[in-house]
Amino acid sequence: MINEICSFTIPGSIKTLMEKHAQKVYPGECCGIMLGRKKENGISEIVKIYEAENLERQITGTDSNDVSKISFEIDPLTIYKAEKQYMESGLEIIGFYHSHPDKEAILSEKDKKRMLPDMLYAVLSVTYNGCRDIRIWRIDKNY
Repeated sequence: MINEICSFTIPGSIKTLMEKHAQKVYPGECCGIMLGRKKENGISEIVKIYEAENLERQITGTDSNDVSKISFEIDPLTIYKAEKQYMESGLEIIGFYHSHPDKEAILSEKDKKRMLPDMLYAVLSVTYNGCRDIRIWRIDKNY
């Protein structure tokens, strides 16, 4: 089962960085990695983000039919580099984020199919005027 998460902490500064990333990449989808700690009480603490390049943009270019406006892909090597860089500081990858340009901050069917158990997935709703909303989900381990 996929649940919208209420039990997470995210400092305002991290939220602001995510919003700026989404605005910078608009009208394409931004994507990135959330790093932090999973606490014993089940609450995830997001302490850092790692901006990733959207591979969909590299593959399709920037023409008006650009699939990177409706999809994203993070290079697995980028995920490996982020994990390696922050592992020594006690941080781990606890999830991923991406934006939905001119759409609601809800999971698409493609997003749901890509989810890994026990990871956080943040979606930011972004428009020309800025970010409107951010929502976070987690898929149950037994799903």
